[in-house]
Formats: sequence, structure tokens, C-alpha cells
Amino acid sequence: MHASFIKLQSIRTFPSGYIGKNLKELQKNVSLNSITLLGDSRVLMWPQEKFTEKYRVINMAIGGQTSSQLVSQLNANIPSKIAFVQTCINDLHWINLEHTLHEIIVEQCKSNIKKIVDTLHKRKITVILSTIIPPGRPNIFRKLYWPKNIENMLTEINDFILKQKSMNTIILDSEKILRESNSIYIQDQYLDSDFYLHINNAAYIKLSNSLNKILLKL
Repeated sequence: MHASFIKLQSIRTFPSGYIGKNLKELQKNVSLNSITLLGDSRVLMWPQEKFTEKYRVINMAIGGQTSSQLVSQLNANIPSKIAFVQTCINDLHWINLEHTLHEIIVEQCKSNIKKIVDTLHKRKITVILSTIIPPGRPNIFRKLYWPKNIENMLTEINDFILKQKSMNTIILDSEKILRESNSIYIQDQYLDSDFYLHINNAAYIKLSNSLNKILLKL
């Protein structure tokens, strides 16, 4: 009961998610050569030392955050001229509990991604938009909550993300970099051993190599 109450009040108090950091401190002394990271726990846990030294990294990602919460988070100042965005897995992974929401949530994810990109562009911010980092295969217990048509949902959203490429939106295809060749799941060598939605150090190295190539061209 206590844990449920705390979780409910936390959502009501921090509807965008709790960043767990002093936002003013994050935004202080920011140079033009900085990149702000936005997204869920996979972005939050990204080791800063993996980034090129050309850029200061400002990590504003929030564990457990959904795409709707990220839209709300953009009411805050984004202290860089470049933003990296990766979102939506937290919108999807639970919805086997409510089948009627599948199409609604997929469409909402796509709508939110468009809102996020448009909002950042209006602030003259270049967006590096990632496809959804692939999940690991859920265990027997988590399969109870895992959508049976997750492959179609991830494919539809990632296809939408790929189409957002423009002069001010650069795509990092994280799914293609990390997933198995014939499925939507991550390769075992990149999966965190503790949680099926998290990735390990080898995955961060692989993604960082591709991301740094983009940053060094900007």
C-alpha cells in the first residue's frame, strides 16, 4: 500500500518524470558545443565518456519516461543546439494488459515524436532522432504483459521515425545497429543481464561510435 501510494503521488507531482538532478545546474555554463540527451532509462544510463570530447553532454533523460511525458518535459529549457531523442518503449511494453489501446498508443507515439521534433526545431535545435532501441526477449513472467503484436508496433513506429529525416533531423538507426537479423529483439551480446529493456556496455560502445560520427560532422 505504501509503495503504491508513493508511486501514485510521484506521478501526480512529477507528471513528466523525476529527473533527479538540479536542472539549473545542468543548464549552467553551457557552450555551443553541447548535446542534450532526452528519453528513457536507456538514454539516462548512457556513459558520458563514450561521447566525443568535442561536445559537453547534458543528460536530461528520465528513467521510465513515456513519449507523452517527454512532450511535457519540453516545457523546460533545452540548453543545447543539438538534442538526441530516443523514446516510446515505455509506452508499449505494458499494453498487453489492455488490448483495446494498441492502435491508440502506437498513433500517440507517432504523434508525440512529431511534437517533440517540431518543438525542438522551433527552438533552432538540431535533432538526432533514434529509432527505438530493441528490447530483449521477455522471460516467462513478463510475457504475460508483453504485447503479442509487439513486432508490428515497433516496426510501425520505427518506420515512422525513419521518415522524419530532414535537414534538421538526423536519424540514428539504433534498432538496425543492435537487433538480431531476423527479429525485433536485441542481439544477446548487447543485452543487459539484469533487465530485458536495458543494454550493456558493448551496446553503448556500438551506438556511441555511430553517434559520434554524426556529431563530428555537425
